[in-house]
Amino acid sequence: MRLIDADKFKVQVAGMTALNGYPPSKANALCELIDRQPTVRDTEKAAKELKDLKLAYYLAIANTGDERLDAIYKNVGYTLDRAIEIIEGNRTIEIAKGYETDGQTRI
Repeated sequence: MRLIDADKFKVQVAGMTALNGYPPSKANALCELIDRQPTVRDTEKAAKELKDLKLAYYLAIANTGDERLDAIYKNVGYTLDRAIEIIEGNRTIEIAKGYETDGQTRI
C-alpha cells in the first residue's frame, strides 16, 4: 500500500475529464468516491496525542533548575513539535534518508 495526495489526484481527474471531453458528472462522481475513502491514519488524534505527550513531559521534566534536564526537554520538545508538524501536514520528512522533502513522505 502507498499513500497518495487525494486532493492532487482529484485535480488530475478533473483535468483528464476536461482534456478527454468526458461529462463533468463522471468526474464529480469519481471525486466524491475518492472523498468517501477512509484515511490511513487519524491525523487529528495523532497530533493531539503528541501535544499531550509534550505537555506531560514538560510538566515532569522541564524547568527543574537542572540545566541538563532543561536541555534534554528542549531537544525532546523540538522533536515533538516537528513530529506534530509532520502529522498535521505542515512538513514532511524523507524517513529513509533523514531529510525534509517537497511534500512526499517516502519510506
